[in-house]
Amino acid sequence: MTSPSRVVYLRSELPRRRKRMHVPWRALGVIVLIAVVLGGATALTYAPWLRLGEIAVAGVDEAHREAVAAAVREEFSGSWMFLPRDSIVVVSKDEIAAVVAREFPSMKNIRVARVFPNGIRIAADERELWGMYCTRTGAAGDRGQCAYLDRDGTAFEEVAGVSGWLLPVIYGSSHPRAGERLIANETVQLFEAAAVAIGRTGGGLLTLELATATPGDLVLGLADGWELWVAETAEPAHWMGILTVLLENEIKNRATSLEYVDLRFGNKVFYKYR
Repeated sequence: MTSPSRVVYLRSELPRRRKRMHVPWRALGVIVLIAVVLGGATALTYAPWLRLGEIAVAGVDEAHREAVAAAVREEFSGSWMFLPRDSIVVVSKDEIAAVVAREFPSMKNIRVARVFPNGIRIAADERELWGMYCTRTGAAGDRGQCAYLDRDGTAFEEVAGVSGWLLPVIYGSSHPRAGERLIANETVQLFEAAAVAIGRTGGGLLTLELATATPGDLVLGLADGWELWVAETAEPAHWMGILTVLLENEIKNRATSLEYVDLRFGNKVFYKYR
């Protein structure tokens, strides 16, 4: 008996089912939308009415007004990645104030306000010159690095080659950098009170030195060429009374020959002639 014939298909000859490609249209749409939004936002930041416009400066002299405006524009020129650095969307008032404070230490109380649509207004106060802060250099105690001080004890301009005594001079060990507060306001007040007290005796106060070897002690340099050593915590009225008695009853007309008078120990007074 003959067996029935049959057709055998090899695996490779079997009909294949075509796979359908699923295009993520929704995801592509979201990506395109984000790209369009970002592109539009970027283009918008370059619009003139969203760029830093007029910069008005008040409270300082004319030369400083122009310099402040120029410094702010220079600081925010160019671009950051794909955004302009002078876009009012990017620039903050605090950043502008920080630039002015850094570039112009002679200014204080810096205020920044926005002016619609893209302007800013900067107001500041000029620091009031009070005296100088200097370090000492050399065996003779010559002046080293110096800076002008305002009444708050903040340095606002470094100076060199200064001589004479037109301003009160505070000597210390810190390097005087513009913008840093070098002495407390109480030290300024102490100098002025001591100057008034010494002036009543016919003398003059030129310098005040913050002692480094004995913290808390002050060395006052007088116009007659001698020094007065006092405690920082002592009231000028107290030690001035003791000094007045000493000068009138014991030193008398030999004050110009003094090297120093030490008033740090209450009623125990020490002095030395040159």
